[in-house]
Amino acid sequence: MALLTDEELLETLEKQLPSLLARHPEMEQRIYMAFMRTFATKEEVAAVLSELRDFRGEFNAFQSEMATFQSEANERFDDMDQRFSDLRDWVEMIVGRFQTRSGKKLEDVVAGTMRLVLGRDDIVSENVRLRQPLEDADGMIGPSGRRYEVDILVDNSTLLVFEVKSVCEVEDVDRFADKVALMRTLHPDKTVEGAIVTMAPLNQVEARRVEWGIKLVH
Repeated sequence: MALLTDEELLETLEKQLPSLLARHPEMEQRIYMAFMRTFATKEEVAAVLSELRDFRGEFNAFQSEMATFQSEANERFDDMDQRFSDLRDWVEMIVGRFQTRSGKKLEDVVAGTMRLVLGRDDIVSENVRLRQPLEDADGMIGPSGRRYEVDILVDNSTLLVFEVKSVCEVEDVDRFADKVALMRTLHPDKTVEGAIVTMAPLNQVEARRVEWGIKLVH
């Protein structure tokens, strides 16, 4: 069989090869490998493989970064959901004066409110003690034997006595400070603090709460 001249071979590749592939697409791999053996040196193949490995490493790192970003985004959205829920609890507790309409337990509503107003995400309903009886046996703040009720947030060795008022007046601070003082007498082994949660404190309230060492949250 007569061999084609170089020019004839080049013309065959340019003009007849596309037609051959159109008629026999299954030969594409065979022809491709022939060209690779002819044109691709070992160094070129190694460089391509190296680039592919680098790309795969970069892609894996990108996937890892995206997974981390998604996880952090989910946490932020969860935190926003919690804060919106706590804000609703705050409104219901202040405006409704403990008469919740959200279907939650009252302790859950109070815990959500306290998380929001105190900026403490660690508060849960199990820390809340509502309407705890308080007896003034010795008449420290009123007639001997008189009983009161207080709401308490328990935190290890600290007791936070709190009271919720839609509008807080000076007399409210005075009466509340008496209860806090009585709690300190009855629980000398604990650190007892007091906080009034209100939406609308009157002007004179700030000076009076400082005088008694009472925290005012609004």
